[in-house]
Amino acid sequence: MKTIILISCCKTKLNHRAPAEFLYQSTGFKKQLAYAKSQKADAIFVISAKHHLVPLSRELEPYDVCLNDKSSSEKAAWAKIVLSQLEKDFNLLEDKFIILAGKDYYCELIRGINNYELPLEGLPMGTRLQWLDEHTHNEEKDSLCLKIHK
Repeated sequence: MKTIILISCCKTKLNHRAPAEFLYQSTGFKKQLAYAKSQKADAIFVISAKHHLVPLSRELEPYDVCLNDKSSSEKAAWAKIVLSQLEKDFNLLEDKFIILAGKDYYCELIRGINNYELPLEGLPMGTRLQWLDEHTHNEEKDSLCLKIHK
C-alpha cells in the first residue's frame, strides 16, 4: 500500500512561473508541504483548481482560480479528472490518501477513494497551522529532543 498526500493550492502565489513546490506562497501551503515531506509519503501532489493533479516539480504560471467559486457540478467534474489522474499510478481502493485541503477540494474526491484521511477536517485556519506544526517531523528538531531527554 502506498501513501499519497494531496495538498490544496492557495491564492497567494509568486508573480512568475515556478515549480508548484515554490509557486504557492501562503503560510498554510508551506506548512502543509513541510508536514507532507516529513511523513515520508510515496508521493505528494498539489490539487489545483485550475491544473487538477500537479506534481511538485511541475512548472506553472501564476493563476487565479478557486474551487470555492465553482458550482457543485463543476466541482464534481474537477474531482473526476483528479481521480482519473490518480488512478493512472495509484490504487484508489487500496492506497492511502492523506488530504490536506478544504471541503470544496475533498468533498467530491473522497467519493472515489476508499482509504483516506482528512487530518485538518473541520479545523479553523489557526488551529490547522498549529496542528501542522505539532505533527511535522523535523529530523533536526527530533534529534535535539532526543539529546535533551538522554
